[in-house]
Amino acid sequence: MPHNERNRGTMDSFNLDAEYTFEDSFFRAVKVGGRVSERRERDLNNGFTWTALGRGWNGDPQLTFADARPGDVEYYAFDNFFHGDIGVPANTLWPSIALLEGVTADELHRPAPLGYGGARSRPASFLPQDLGLWKTETSAAYAQVRFGRDYEAGKLGFSGNIGGRVVHVKNESQGFIVQDAFSYIRNGQTVSLAQRVDPRGGSASFTRFLPSVNLQLQPAEDVKLRAAYNITMDLPNFNATRGGGNIGVATTSNPISGQPGIFTNFTASTGNPFLKPAMSNNVDVSLEWYAKPGTMFYLNGFYKRITDLPIFSLTQRDVTIRYQNGTTELASAAASDVITATEAATVKGVEVGGRAFLDMLPGALAGFGIEANYTYIDSKNPGDLYRDIFGAIRNDAPLQGLSKHNYNLTLLYERSQLSARVAYSWRSKYLQSTNANGTTPTYTFVSAPGAAGQSVQIALPVYGDAYGQVDVGLTYKVTDNLSFTIRGTNVLNATQRTLMGGYKNDAIYTRSWFQSDRRVSLGANLAF
Repeated sequence: MPHNERNRGTMDSFNLDAEYTFEDSFFRAVKVGGRVSERRERDLNNGFTWTALGRGWNGDPQLTFADARPGDVEYYAFDNFFHGDIGVPANTLWPSIALLEGVTADELHRPAPLGYGGARSRPASFLPQDLGLWKTETSAAYAQVRFGRDYEAGKLGFSGNIGGRVVHVKNESQGFIVQDAFSYIRNGQTVSLAQRVDPRGGSASFTRFLPSVNLQLQPAEDVKLRAAYNITMDLPNFNATRGGGNIGVATTSNPISGQPGIFTNFTASTGNPFLKPAMSNNVDVSLEWYAKPGTMFYLNGFYKRITDLPIFSLTQRDVTIRYQNGTTELASAAASDVITATEAATVKGVEVGGRAFLDMLPGALAGFGIEANYTYIDSKNPGDLYRDIFGAIRNDAPLQGLSKHNYNLTLLYERSQLSARVAYSWRSKYLQSTNANGTTPTYTFVSAPGAAGQSVQIALPVYGDAYGQVDVGLTYKVTDNLSFTIRGTNVLNATQRTLMGGYKNDAIYTRSWFQSDRRVSLGANLAF
């Protein structure tokens, strides 16, 4: 499966800041500044040469290992799969290393021999359509005022800052829309698509004002109340803004051996050079209590309203199909495109946590402590769409990557030259994707025995299941300049699962299992 990439990226930036500080004044400082940058990327990527190199994949009758030559097959034993917790066949047959080592990249690019038709020849060098270009130009200016008065007994402490930033961004990308030559059966006839490569790209500019206000009240020496409001901006990544893409055909297998697949629908996938930056209006309020040195507790509430999020959405749009006989067709395609969400997402929640040491205990026991926090998040993203198992479009998914329940618990020990941690982190189910590879096929739905089949396009959401793991760490400080560390990650070998939704009655089914294994690292830190 040959694959070549040759990518290059650069970023040049310049910033200048100036600050004026006040003495004996409620106003403490005024700061202004600016920044300009230019980021470029040039990618050459010729994809993976997926080819039908053997029978069974290309429509020819499947051969068995009994047909192999001596030395072409060897046994492999899965003797510790998932540390022996999962039962799999003890011995399996695979092509031998000796057989595979005899195959060169040049041979993979040659046309297949007779009886192994269907292999696609592709040169190892780059073609024009393998090129992708990106450029982002940014210029920004800001001003900020810091102010405040310190807490004194009987006198409220009050401090904070107010500022604003003006940002101008120009995004540009260039690429190609590729339609590969392909044959399939449609309405009982063999149809062949033409190979086509069409340049595509564009640019878009945006100017945004980003205000920021941070305030702190201190009614007592050990209590602080903080409040903040700001607007933040996040640019879509280069993959989302790519100019290129592809047009193709989805097919089902043909019951007649050696015949092309049977047409189900056209497909399309592109980036979007015109995507807007995502904007988030954020409000945070927190109460902090510093009970004594090393011991503190806090309560925090937050709210975010996010607009113009880029989402990967399965939609229907018209594309121009070109055939080998020179004709064209304007057809509807199931398009996996990056678009700007038309509805705002919201995130709201609360976090509570703290840290305390048992310093009331005698001797070495006073070094023990505990740190813990819990976060509840309620997120909604009605602009993100998926298609359930019946093909119905739904918008009830949460924001990607956010769990509703999250907590961390850490046991601490700090004494003299020794520092130790045992931490457990856990999160509940969270959305990974509404449009992942392998979850967006078209299948034939038969409502009742004898009824006509109906093609249904789906895009099922994928979730990460609830997961928690234990990590440990120990540091011994020999001197102020030398320390040694040992860390263990996932020491209990926790298993992660992915889940797939969109089924009848909102049922969720397990899709896959992963185990990253425990890892142990040793380190030394020398300062001089």
